[in-house]
Amino acid sequence: MRYRAGEVENPDEKSVISMELTPAHLRYLLAIYHLAKTMPEVTPLAVAQAMGVTKPSVTSILSCLMKHDVIVRKRYGKVYLTDRGVLYARYYDDLRTA
Repeated sequence: MRYRAGEVENPDEKSVISMELTPAHLRYLLAIYHLAKTMPEVTPLAVAQAMGVTKPSVTSILSCLMKHDVIVRKRYGKVYLTDRGVLYARYYDDLRTA
């Protein structure tokens, strides 16, 4: 099953974007989003611990998220959301809590 964000307008840039994410992608993206709110630097280990999975499974999903341009992975494994990643995380987080 895949979710399509459809058209999500970014009010700051007035651009329209769309993207397909699997449910697994969404879970990891939201986990990174919530971790980033509480810690200055998110690591793959922190994501693994938060989700109760192994670090190799996190690394695999992070590669996919980088291809979708929703995260960047810096030196020493730090993970940061891109502007697009924050936009999607907020969108799906709002859908989940609505």
